[in-house]
Amino acid sequence: MTNIEGDKLWIKIILEKKRGGFARLMEKMACFGLELIDSNVTTSKGAMLVTACVEVWSKNLESFVLVDALCTSMTGD
Repeated sequence: MTNIEGDKLWIKIILEKKRGGFARLMEKMACFGLELIDSNVTTSKGAMLVTACVEVWSKNLESFVLVDALCTSMTGD
């Protein structure tokens, strides 16, 4: 994760390629107060790399805490 400017972040997440995985990621991002600005998905050999620019809408938590919670919740699925 890299802070671009203000409340905008550039994140990279590697997930196991599963049906509905990207949709589930988008739902969880919305739950954590992250709005998708731009994204790219690359798949190879059962893995999925998601690179995205997101904006943090939740002012209550630090961006690092949000992204860490997002990644933790995705590995639990």
